[in-house]
Amino acid sequence: SIPPQKHFKLLKKPIPYDRPEPNSGSLKFGLANVRSLNNKLSETKSFLIKENIDVFAVTETWLKDHHTNGHILSQLNYGLLRSDRTRCNGGGVAMFIRSSFVYNEICMLATDCFELIVIDLFVNEDKIRIIVVYLVPSSTIDNISDLVEVLSLHVCVDFPCLLMGDFNLPMIDWISAKSDHS
Repeated sequence: SIPPQKHFKLLKKPIPYDRPEPNSGSLKFGLANVRSLNNKLSETKSFLIKENIDVFAVTETWLKDHHTNGHILSQLNYGLLRSDRTRCNGGGVAMFIRSSFVYNEICMLATDCFELIVIDLFVNEDKIRIIVVYLVPSSTIDNISDLVEVLSLHVCVDFPCLLMGDFNLPMIDWISAKSDHS
């Protein structure tokens, strides 16, 4: 079995809050493309606990209705939001949120081309919008435009917004923000 740290990335956001655990005062975010959460549930749980993650976003969950939240969350102190792909296999996004946090579910959407979850997480007197997205690799420019339109409705807020996910856009040079491909 591959150690969990090879699968997962940590995203740290310096928003201070009163953590229940000692010696830490900032939020810990994580993101993983798991390519089947059910098959990597043990590693995911170990990673959440070991790294003390507050909000963990997952892409390519490959979950269906018969995968219950109760089974996934067994022995975890987290809530779970899911946007499963319904029409075909693959895809899907999920968000594990530490149970001690209050949040509002803003949007959960599953289309033929992308899945997304949007929440507002309340931290002391502040809030942060968190968005996780999975865009299918075969997306057309029209599919990407549809995603951008949906995202534009949710990122224009007057508080911090964290957008993360698997956008399957390998032709973009992210440093220059340019692409030589149409």
